[in-house]
Amino acid sequence: MARFLPHVIIIRVDDEGADYEYRYVGEAQRQAYGIPIKGIRLSQIEAAAPQLGVLLRCVYERVRSTAKTLVVRGRALGGSVDEKPRFQETAWMPLGESDGCVDHLLMIGVQVPRPYWETSADTLELLADQGRESISAGTLPSHLNPTGG
Repeated sequence: MARFLPHVIIIRVDDEGADYEYRYVGEAQRQAYGIPIKGIRLSQIEAAAPQLGVLLRCVYERVRSTAKTLVVRGRALGGSVDEKPRFQETAWMPLGESDGCVDHLLMIGVQVPRPYWETSADTLELLADQGRESISAGTLPSHLNPTGG
């Protein structure tokens, strides 16, 4: 679990979605935002950057109200015009003590230099074959082995 904590944000849901508070922000996420956001509220983001605030509120409300995971991938926002494009893959998951009570959101996001969806089908098949061969030969590192071996 420690390996993906830098990519995690845990957000507390206040008053059934009236506001949200950033309770834990992993280092990779802090760097992606460019500012420390732990402890701030969505209402503060909405006041400072309304377009970003609206986007985040829509995502958070969808996950909170449906209690279903939402996965998004695409070009990362921000950066300068001269900067090489960055891509992101992010999942937001509802957390709560029961199915009907979402009191936190778990966000896991990574930035990638090139999106896998632009990789050719032949290359993806080759990578899958190499992975299967490594599993069969027992040469895949244990943390990557889906069989646990």
